[in-house]
Amino acid sequence: MTLSFRIAIDLGGAPVAPVQAEALGLVPDGVSPALHRIESSEGFGGSVLEDGQRRTIFHGHIDDLVRVSHELGAAPDRPLAELARLAFDRWGKDIPAKLPGEWVLLDAQPGAVALVQSAARLIGVFHSRHGNLICVSSDIAALARLPWVGRELDEAGFLFALGRASLRAHGSGQTFLRGVSKLQPGETVCFTPAGTTSTINLPFVPVPRWEGSIVEAAMEAEALLQAIIDERLERHGDVACLLSGGLDSSLLTMLVSERLRPGQRAICLTSVAPPGSGLADELAQASLVAERLGFDLIPVVPGSEPGIYRPDPKEFAAANGPSFSVRHYLYRALADQAAAAGAAAIFDGAYGEMTVTGLMPLASPALYLRQLAKRLLGRGSSVAGASPFHVRLAPHRLQDSPAQVAAAAAGQQIDPFQPRHRRDAWGYFPGVAKTLEPASEAPDRPMLEYPFRDPRLLQMFAGFPAKFLVHEGLNRSIARIMMAGRLPDAIRLRTDTMPFSPDYMARLQAEAPLARSRIAAFRKADIADWLDLDWLDTALQRFAAQGANSNDNAFEVQLTAMAAEFLLWWRSGGS
Repeated sequence: MTLSFRIAIDLGGAPVAPVQAEALGLVPDGVSPALHRIESSEGFGGSVLEDGQRRTIFHGHIDDLVRVSHELGAAPDRPLAELARLAFDRWGKDIPAKLPGEWVLLDAQPGAVALVQSAARLIGVFHSRHGNLICVSSDIAALARLPWVGRELDEAGFLFALGRASLRAHGSGQTFLRGVSKLQPGETVCFTPAGTTSTINLPFVPVPRWEGSIVEAAMEAEALLQAIIDERLERHGDVACLLSGGLDSSLLTMLVSERLRPGQRAICLTSVAPPGSGLADELAQASLVAERLGFDLIPVVPGSEPGIYRPDPKEFAAANGPSFSVRHYLYRALADQAAAAGAAAIFDGAYGEMTVTGLMPLASPALYLRQLAKRLLGRGSSVAGASPFHVRLAPHRLQDSPAQVAAAAAGQQIDPFQPRHRRDAWGYFPGVAKTLEPASEAPDRPMLEYPFRDPRLLQMFAGFPAKFLVHEGLNRSIARIMMAGRLPDAIRLRTDTMPFSPDYMARLQAEAPLARSRIAAFRKADIADWLDLDWLDTALQRFAAQGANSNDNAFEVQLTAMAAEFLLWWRSGGS
């Protein structure tokens, strides 16, 4: 997929200076106060509307288009930029909460520029202001070429970038470059000669409690999911589904199979263990689903490149910063296979845990006991007292971090949405904000589609009481009800799970010596100023000898090495 853009606009109407235009890869003409360059591939809607001195740039998709167009008093076949302008004029800063879809909007008039991101992020959008000049780019490295920005890391911004979601929530769009901000989901930034203002408006308002039955709830949820999948399938030709045989991926693949348009083809991709490794995988379960639905299934085993500790540089460029995708090597292999099979998009069942496969700790006493056991054994993804950072920082960075970072690390997690808090409660799942910024995508990959993170679905499930999460003795009940009679019970009633990447731990151990050999280059580049390289050296030596002892340990070591690789890449001029 490809969607990239670079925009420069002078609020005072002066021509964009050549040095500034050329830094962004734009062609100066000595006259225009606004320049832009947009590259978009199949799968992205959008258009540019220029009317006198007003310019509206819209890219992405408007969902529920017929209803939205009717509400705006326009025909649904009007250019998207025209509909977006009508929506912006009607709703102003409320537009992210009222205009469904994944999109980015820029509206420029003499003396005023508005930059808006949909509630669910479409793409990374970065902006920097210098006097009256507003520069916007989907590539943060382009903004680093501006004379007033440069490539020097901003300490607070980089520490926020290395933080877990609860810490990053306090960063307010701050990036690792001084003077560059990231447009957040649901954010509207308004630039005028008098200053810059920002507001965030998301559709996650408190919702009334669902009063129907669990079966009726499942029917309503499925109807909405069908509409969501229809919208996404309509944007693409052939597609691929990531299928593990688990509840999330099996349900999504089933729904996709039932909503394909005439002539549209889908294949399934399944992560499997390397031949002869003896490692368990989910090929048998995925095959059951694919066979029932009549889909071809392609087993995928990643090669040795890119390394597990050293992502392809495209990962950093796509992430516009340090990458925290611990299974980046597998996603690249899956994407490469999808592209080779002719798929224009990949349907991913990620974020199902926030809706159709929701699981609450209060759902059963047995779950409490399992989670307690995980904590006592040091397993799982969140151990009490864990660092607020994904990586092991250099001691002095941790001890003497900027005041705003220290205060954020010591503070409470930001959770602006209506929370669930007891068995009959309804509301948004803890951590729902993370669904708004999915994993980054690379220009050379098919587009990733995440139907389960659609804000309309998140809002619907916020009305379902927590007791719906367990039904007839099984949790994740909504998904199981939808699958009844349509997929084998061996899949519908599954309660076991297996690793998404079967050889993840084996790769960490096998590649630890090579990763350790990189530490000399890290030291030479003075990366020890940011990361604890002594700790990393010892940890990799231990991994080489005996492997990781838990997921938390594995993630911290791997991500510290990946952060070091990012710093080395950035300091060598990576872009």
